[in-house]
Amino acid sequence: MNYFFRKRPWYYSWYIDAVAWFFFWLTLRWETTWRTAGLSLLVVAMVSFSYAQGRWDQKDDLARSKISSETR
Repeated sequence: MNYFFRKRPWYYSWYIDAVAWFFFWLTLRWETTWRTAGLSLLVVAMVSFSYAQGRWDQKDDLARSKISSETR
């Protein structure tokens, strides 16, 4: 399934991807401070959790639809 058009939690959106990539880019630069690196890791962790949450929601929806179709 396409990464960008999958059902996601309400707090997740495309701009979190943009922010995560921006801070990742900052961490690759030589002027990077520990604060920037920490913030980058935090944002990347948020994005990873949101991705996992979207996957869990998908699996729950699939399981619910299978159960409801079997009980009909």
